[in-house]
Amino acid sequence: MNDNIKQDINFLEYPLWMQSAQVASDTVVRWEDRDGYHFEASRGVPSKVDMLFLYYIMLESQNNNWNTVVSCSRYKILNACGMSPSKEKRDRLIRSLEAWKRVTVSFSGTFYTGTGYKFLEFGIINDWGVREKDNYLEIELNKKWIEKIKQSEFFKYLSFEHMKRLRSPLALRLYEILVKTFYKRDVWEIDVLKLAEKIPMAEKYFADVVPKIEAATKRI
Repeated sequence: MNDNIKQDINFLEYPLWMQSAQVASDTVVRWEDRDGYHFEASRGVPSKVDMLFLYYIMLESQNNNWNTVVSCSRYKILNACGMSPSKEKRDRLIRSLEAWKRVTVSFSGTFYTGTGYKFLEFGIINDWGVREKDNYLEIELNKKWIEKIKQSEFFKYLSFEHMKRLRSPLALRLYEILVKTFYKRDVWEIDVLKLAEKIPMAEKYFADVVPKIEAATKRI
C-alpha cells in the first residue's frame, strides 16, 4: 500500500484539529483566523490522535480509487496507527468518528485553487456505522471534501509512516505547515508569534514559543 497521502494545501495551511483538545464535550467550539477560515466542532475538538485516524481513513480512500465509503475493521485502523486493539482504543476510535461527524469548516473567499479564491463550506465525515455481517466500520467521507483533494492541483504528499512516528502534537502540526510552506521554495522565514498563531499554540510569548518550536523541529 502506498503510504503517501495527497492533501490539498488549504487543509495544511488551516488547521482541521488542535493540539490541546478534549474529545468529548457538550460545548460547541468555534475557531477562526483573520483570513476568514472558520472551524466549528460540536462534539469535542479533534486532537492529534483523531487526525491520525482521519489520515489513515483518507489513505484507505485514496488507495481504493478515492472511494468516499471506507469499510475497515477497527483492528486494522488501530494497528495501522500503531495502537493496541484494546477496548479502550476501540472506544477511542468510535469517539473520534463521533467528533469528525460534527466538524464543519468554511472558507470565506480564502480557499485557494491555484488560480483564484473560493467560498466553500463542508464537513469531513457524513455518516458512519458498524456493518452487521462482519462488524466492520463503514465510514462515508464528505464527497465534496474528498473531491477537492482528488482534483486539487495545489497539493503536497504527506508520509503517513512519518506522521505516525511524530509523537508530539506540535511536531505533527508543524510538519503539516512545513510540508505546505516548502511548496516551490526551499527557504522560509516567519515571525515566531505569527507561527504560533498559525499552528495555533496556547503560548503567546517569544520565550515560551521558541524552545517548543525548536524541539518540534528536531523531532521532524
